[in-house]
Amino acid sequence: MTRITPLIYLIAAGATALAASAAVHGEGGVSRGALLASMCNTCHGPDGSGAKSAAALNDLDAEELVETMQAFQSGEEESTIMGRHATGYSEDEIKALAAHYAGSQK
Repeated sequence: MTRITPLIYLIAAGATALAASAAVHGEGGVSRGALLASMCNTCHGPDGSGAKSAAALNDLDAEELVETMQAFQSGEEESTIMGRHATGYSEDEIKALAAHYAGSQK
């Protein structure tokens, strides 16, 4: 096996990931916020209405959700779980999540 073969696999994997990402944002596709929100479903419910002891997310407007996530990231808001989860999200991802849940308000 030549040294170029692993590079070809790496390029192919990157192209596949890029194509999948484009498909997600395409017409009729799933939004980035919805994709990220799927990680929240276990505790916050599939529609963000709250489950178990977790807060309802679909009751918050986008700005409130962004501020809350930033407070979890900074440690200003104490938590057992959310501080760890929040630190894994970038600012853009938090904004996408907030837009998703704000858009699901009834």
